[in-house]
Amino acid sequence: MLKTKTKYDPLLALLLMALAVIACGKPAPRSFGVSSFAFAPDGKRVVFANGEGATDDLYLMNTDGSNLTQLTRTEAQEDAPVFSPDGLRVAYISRPTNADKYQLFVMNSDGSGARSLTVGETDVRTPAFAPDGKHLIYTANPEDMSVTHEQGDQIFITTVEGGNTRQLTKNSYQNGNPVFSPDGSLVAFKRALTHRGRSMGGYTWDDWDIYVMNFDGTNERRLTNKEFNYTSIPRFTPDGQRIVFSADLSLYNIDSKGTRSLKSFATDLYFVDLRRPGELGKLSDNASAPPVDSSDNKPVSSQPTLSPDGARIAFICDRANAYDYEICAMNSDGSNLRVLTRTGSYNSTPDFAPDGNSILFRYDMERDNTFELWRVEADGTNARRLIGEMK
Repeated sequence: MLKTKTKYDPLLALLLMALAVIACGKPAPRSFGVSSFAFAPDGKRVVFANGEGATDDLYLMNTDGSNLTQLTRTEAQEDAPVFSPDGLRVAYISRPTNADKYQLFVMNSDGSGARSLTVGETDVRTPAFAPDGKHLIYTANPEDMSVTHEQGDQIFITTVEGGNTRQLTKNSYQNGNPVFSPDGSLVAFKRALTHRGRSMGGYTWDDWDIYVMNFDGTNERRLTNKEFNYTSIPRFTPDGQRIVFSADLSLYNIDSKGTRSLKSFATDLYFVDLRRPGELGKLSDNASAPPVDSSDNKPVSSQPTLSPDGARIAFICDRANAYDYEICAMNSDGSNLRVLTRTGSYNSTPDFAPDGNSILFRYDMERDNTFELWRVEADGTNARRLIGEMK
């Protein structure tokens, strides 16, 4: 039998590639920059937003880095994915490329059935599921921020099925990062009281503290009274009695003309007991690892996250080398501090797996705000990259 030789046609090849993209949506990128991630409740999967390129899509993979699946293929920027407690749905925010405001979406965990839960000029941020899986809480700005920039973000709650949205806070302050207590009866959040106006990074707010309110927005109360420069996401302990967070507190020298100059800067881990509001504890006072001299500044301890049993806290720190932010962990009373990673760069947003045996975190080797997703065991062994930039 004679064999015929097929001539390569570059135009035909390009046509076939175009048809493949049309059929399948945008092709998966070769490199990933992870802007946010979240564990599935079973701890076997992780959903993340890819921050590389003009648009950001959502992906799902196993926590060992295998079985990568693209969930969204849209011409929009998608971020802040979070699983429902039963693992069947993913909530996230999405912004079309020709728009400047995010809306709240929910879809099935396989990427099907995506639908919007908000409309209009809202600019949604930081969605979080209630423990019952039927409600989502988030922040949004009810005003047109491009005009005034004076109305702070407010806290809203909506049903996952849509159609029943309520505004829980109504004030002129900046409210952020609402989270539910383990039983769903309370919402903790942070609030800034002072609007400083425009800075190099945009419009800024100062004088942050931690607040709590009932699920329906009633009985709001202030838990701290320190007016921090900034605070992290508040984290409830598993028993719902305490809230752990990190905060920046700067000390200034003020001359006779009233000019302020920075004297020292510190980011520490704190806790507050809901039964004793106003009594602030500092976890890093008990930290056992020696601090590292960072010029006139104190060591950094930031972005705390609790293990599922509440026994351990993971966070970023510069205990190994000044200005290298590694993943650290310690007991929840501040004892037995250990540096888990030695990457020599910038690590961010650690999160315990649901079984407490490992920690996922973002790693920025080049310090260019392009993060890879890494995993390390809770005892500090076997740190490895799951997904990131192609080398």
